[in-house]
Amino acid sequence: MYQMVQPTALQGVEQQRPQIWSRPITMFRAFFLALGLSTFLLGLECLVVERAVIKARNDSAVEKMAVSYREVRPPEWAPWSLLSGGAVVMLYSFTLPAKMRG
Repeated sequence: MYQMVQPTALQGVEQQRPQIWSRPITMFRAFFLALGLSTFLLGLECLVVERAVIKARNDSAVEKMAVSYREVRPPEWAPWSLLSGGAVVMLYSFTLPAKMRG
């Protein structure tokens, strides 16, 4: 993989990181980009949708006869907070490789 270098041999030479560091940077970038995009899209959905009606899961035979629904209304602050938070995380993901290199 890579060789160990004695500290005395590094005098005056800038130490380079091994190739093993290049892959985790890419994975962190992809993770944060996906997290930011998901948050941004959830914010867009909250901005467009006023309320969502979700059918509850009924397991027993008695409960199957009565259909129950649950209504979800996003708070007023949710769309803009999710949009801005997602945008910031996506912008962070683009600057992440430069931060990891030092």
